[in-house]
Amino acid sequence: MATVGLLAALLASLALALWASLQLMAERRDNRTIAALASGMQVETTSQRAEVLFARSRHLLRRGRPDEAEALSPALAMAGDAGLAAAHAYNLGNGRLRQAFAMVEDNRIDAAIPVVRVAQADYRRTLRLHPADFDAKWNLDLASRLVRAFPRAAPDEEEDGARPRNIWTDLPGLPRGLP
Repeated sequence: MATVGLLAALLASLALALWASLQLMAERRDNRTIAALASGMQVETTSQRAEVLFARSRHLLRRGRPDEAEALSPALAMAGDAGLAAAHAYNLGNGRLRQAFAMVEDNRIDAAIPVVRVAQADYRRTLRLHPADFDAKWNLDLASRLVRAFPRAAPDEEEDGARPRNIWTDLPGLPRGLP
């Protein structure tokens, strides 16, 4: 009877050791993936760990591909790490704002307006997840100064059918320095 109990304990500890070994191998694989992404290498992964998804998101944003990085948002939200989800939303907002600044420098102001509005939404999502994030508040304020948040009134019909020229732009200018 004692040998049966001893054999059961041995099998249980072997199963536990096997499970721990598999977990360790998965952790090492994920850590190698994160290191490769951080060094700039293109790596495909099937891992759904929040840390790996966040590293993939940062890699895509560094490459100027915010739309692909945004596609990782639902998986990051499902991973359950609110801190990384907030950091992901903040990084998305920064990527979009960089994109908008490049558009403004190229004098594509009308194309920059929706990009700034998406950046504002990313910063708001960051603040919902992490309300004390000062940098997100600051960047939201900066983005709000770039593009006014109030809706426009519907244009009235002109008598001659010509639309009046819009003299004022929604992009008042690039703020420089403190308010």
